[in-house]
Amino acid sequence: MQKLLAGILALGAAALGAANLAGAVDSHLFEALRSPDAWIPLSAALAGWLVVQLAPANAVGWLLLGSAWSSALFGSAAVVVLGDVGVPASVRDVAAWLGTWAFLPSYLIGFLLIPLLFPDGRLPSQVWRPVLAAAVALTVVESALLAFGSRTSIDEDVTNPWQLSAVSAVLEAVEPAIWISMPVLAVLGVASLAHRIVVRRGPHRLAATALAATAAAGLAVLLMTGQGLVLGLLLPVVIAAVHANHVHGQLVQQAAFATEQAETLRASRARITQAHDNARRRIERDLHDGAQQALLALSVGLQRLAGKADPEVRGDAEHLLRLSRQTLTDLRKLASGTYPSALRELGVGPALREAVGNRVHLTDGFGERPHQEIEAALYFACLEAITNAHKHADAYAVAVHLDRTAEGGFRFRVTDDGIGLVSAVGNGIDGMADRLGARGGTLGIQSTPGKGTVVTGVVYDAPR
Repeated sequence: MQKLLAGILALGAAALGAANLAGAVDSHLFEALRSPDAWIPLSAALAGWLVVQLAPANAVGWLLLGSAWSSALFGSAAVVVLGDVGVPASVRDVAAWLGTWAFLPSYLIGFLLIPLLFPDGRLPSQVWRPVLAAAVALTVVESALLAFGSRTSIDEDVTNPWQLSAVSAVLEAVEPAIWISMPVLAVLGVASLAHRIVVRRGPHRLAATALAATAAAGLAVLLMTGQGLVLGLLLPVVIAAVHANHVHGQLVQQAAFATEQAETLRASRARITQAHDNARRRIERDLHDGAQQALLALSVGLQRLAGKADPEVRGDAEHLLRLSRQTLTDLRKLASGTYPSALRELGVGPALREAVGNRVHLTDGFGERPHQEIEAALYFACLEAITNAHKHADAYAVAVHLDRTAEGGFRFRVTDDGIGLVSAVGNGIDGMADRLGARGGTLGIQSTPGKGTVVTGVVYDAPR
């Protein structure tokens, strides 16, 4: 909505400014074309629209649009009052009234408000808040006093139709002080630019320097030649261009920061996953070297005892032998599930075949083996998807397809004919996504109620 409004305001101000130029030429008001007011409606409208498109919350863009409309209205008043334009008396009265004050907001915006807020729409510091408040108050008060207190319009022979005697008295009393305060505030506006140039670093300093240099060049040209084209045409465009460069610099910094944060997050996830895998390997090694060996020794001892024991004791010994062997088998399965030796020795495909047996149709198209960390991520993600298919989706047929992408990534697809997953969260899915994401990979899930689920994942040799 803000960008649309800015477009409407910019188009209206530019159209009115173009009409003013045509009217000035038709009325032979060529001297008016030397004034900045003749060109500000076009340039400030374009510049204001551009700044709002880049940063709608930045006050500089809206101030430029306000300056464009102020100059456009004053230009229209000048053409009607000074030119030979046939218009109704009511229109001429409006023009005479606008000619008393419509120029002022444009000047105050350009010399006071924009320097204070350029380029990011914020004051250099809180110390400048009284200056901003005084500039805004001066713009409003002086415009109102001129609108209803001035006795004449642009032309001394044209009377302000809406002049009020009471306001005129106030204007006569305070106008000297107001006209003195205007250059003082303008100097403070320039001082705020100097503050940014001296104190700030980076884009703020460059933006303030560019604005100050262009304004100084424009004033020099105006004083030496009487031509205000530099101020009217070039200065608003420079403001917009410098602002666009400033916004671009900010976006580049934000993108770099986001990239750094993403890399930090990826590295953190990789460390956590690696620590998890290391813990799995350590548990598997401890079970194999410790508990499994002890149970194996116990089984051998019970077998010898059963062979030497009396018949009444042999039955109990054989029963304990069967229990010890079953416990050893269960422990081996537990150790294999923790971090299977087949994965370490043979790779993802063979390890999955050993883990799921004939329950799952497996197609292995990996060819060469990926790095060990990537193999672990692919194996446990596939195993989790298979478990979900049987346990949560009540699937009968499950298929696993392993292949390579065109970019060299390692990809898997697990499909089932189950009832579908209720949601793409829980059931270990977050863990699958974390495992793959830690290796620069992605996880995708498509589940249709009653028609099964497709889980896909891809991991690359290097983070992408």
